[in-house]
Amino acid sequence: MSDEPLDLRSLADVDAPDVVHDALRTFRRRVLTRYVWITLAVVLALGALVWGLQPHTLQERIDSASPVYQPQSSWQLAGMSVGLARVVDLGDTVGMRFAVVPLRAADQGDTVRIDGQLQAVSTGDGFDTYIEVPKTTDGIYRMVPNSGAPGSVTIDLGAMRVPEDVWKEQG
Repeated sequence: MSDEPLDLRSLADVDAPDVVHDALRTFRRRVLTRYVWITLAVVLALGALVWGLQPHTLQERIDSASPVYQPQSSWQLAGMSVGLARVVDLGDTVGMRFAVVPLRAADQGDTVRIDGQLQAVSTGDGFDTYIEVPKTTDGIYRMVPNSGAPGSVTIDLGAMRVPEDVWKEQG
């Protein structure tokens, strides 16, 4: 090789060699492929994150719903005190959270039904129970003991000042 500098302007007049052209095409294809895979990985990671943050159980759905209405009504039924602590709109249904406290040593069979949905009342201290019921035209739900004990309770969400858009059927 000679020690004199190469004039780069003279290279502009020459066509690109096939080797450079093939290498550039390979480089572009690899970069495009990598960006597609990186974009796909980011989209999948964000999708998994959003899906993982969504509430899945009824308790999570009721506790994370907004707005929340807290009527603070309570009743005594079948040897237990049942308090309506929270009412939320779950879209096509109404979610309710009840605080249940046995007034006596609860039997294993003590249960309460709210519009056909079985809610078991187990032994021991009080606990919360969550139900999901269909919306109605009048906002009235009936809570009855399942153990054969007499009595029933009417839950009137309209009289408890829960807005109609929470419990009223659409159309």
